[in-house]
Amino acid sequence: IGRSYGLYNAKLIDLDLNKSTGIIHIYESFEATPIMGSRKEPSCHFIRGDIAGIISSILDKRVKVLERKCISAGNPYCELYFEPYS
Repeated sequence: IGRSYGLYNAKLIDLDLNKSTGIIHIYESFEATPIMGSRKEPSCHFIRGDIAGIISSILDKRVKVLERKCISAGNPYCELYFEPYS
């Protein structure tokens, strides 16, 4: 969905359906790429919410998405981790 609107490219890196956890890498983030390397903290709040909604819908359970790495903090991609919302 993100790629079709030109917002970001997502790649699923890891998925555990039994635990409802996974890792997604985001490339070409419309939020982070323009400010590449200028932040100390991850900054893709819109994308985190978008991914949370998509994954929650697919798994039919509410998940939270945490951003571990970010292009805006100088990383080559943004890394999002998702897990069930407690």
